Amino acid sequence: MLTEFFKRYESYLNKDEELKRRLKGFKTFAGPPDGHYRRARKEGEKAVARAVRCYPFGGKSSIGKNSEVIGINVKESGENFLIALSNGKFSIKKGNWEKPYLVISLPLEKLKKAILGRYRWIWLIGLDDVEVSYSEELPHSDWVTIFEILVAMQEVPEFENKWIDEIEKL
Repeated sequence: MLTEFFKRYESYLNKDEELKRRLKGFKTFAGPPDGHYRRARKEGEKAVARAVRCYPFGGKSSIGKNSEVIGINVKESGENFLIALSNGKFSIKKGNWEKPYLVISLPLEKLKKAILGRYRWIWLIGLDDVEVSYSEELPHSDWVTIFEILVAMQEVPEFENKWIDEIEKL
């Protein structure tokens, strides 16, 4: 059942235009994520880009084209799910990983509550029974993107109510 949910989540991630936009570089425009862009001044374009979007120089995300982004380990069952990015498409695979930017090991009950929106991901990683490891090489802007990927997991049951009952039954 959890595998089916992650397949649906993969499809949802690949349709999320905001995530796709965050992973691409930009050179001409800078602005807030609500879509109201203003023309960046040529002489201060990089400074504007950094200030408004918090991207490193050049406006590109550091998350590579072929990256293992998030690894989720369900402690009781030992199931591992990897959220990866390859050529601009997300894929979620069951199995082992090499070195994702973020690895979260948590009990199934906590994962269920996170998916259903009863726990916020940022709070969840601070709990005693949740283990977290992460890469220190990413800039802050990419961590925002990684947490956006996790938050999108909560939006699947929000838009498709059938998942609420299925997740609660796990």
